[in-house]
Amino acid sequence: MSFNSKITSTQPFPESLRTLPDRALHVLNSKIHRAQDAEYLLGTPEMETEFRKEELREEISRREESTTAGPYPALRIAN
Repeated sequence: MSFNSKITSTQPFPESLRTLPDRALHVLNSKIHRAQDAEYLLGTPEMETEFRKEELREEISRREESTTAGPYPALRIAN
């Protein structure tokens, strides 16, 4: 079994991020960020990596907004 800490722009990517459990979504997000960092070191990130990163950002934001307490309930100030 091999483990890769990043995902390349040519590797498969889920058709729908909504079906992924939260943990898998955040792991995929981390892999995309590491891939982008590696691409920057080699020159310019690939557009596919940029698109994937944006899709992940939107899905994570959607999930955070859909929770009633939000991502950091202890920081909420009651009116």
